[in-house]
Amino acid sequence: MACSQNAIRLEEKERSEKERLHQIMDEAESFREEFYSKRKIHCETNKNNNREKEKVIYMYILRKSILFYIFLYLLRCDDEQRRFFFK
Repeated sequence: MACSQNAIRLEEKERSEKERLHQIMDEAESFREEFYSKRKIHCETNKNNNREKEKVIYMYILRKSILFYIFLYLLRCDDEQRRFFFK
């Protein structure tokens, strides 16, 4: 009788361990899916932020370049042309 009770307890213990293992694996899978979905969102947000920063930097450089070329043009102009430019 004691052997059969021990066998039953052992089977129950094995079954509960298997259930717990499956539960842990399910939790790990859901954590992994959530982690990668958050990571994907974070990467997309960073890409968009970087694009916006690049636009700002590009516009700054473009503005400085235009001002530089205007300056060069004014250096080559005579006084009459400069007066026209600064009306």
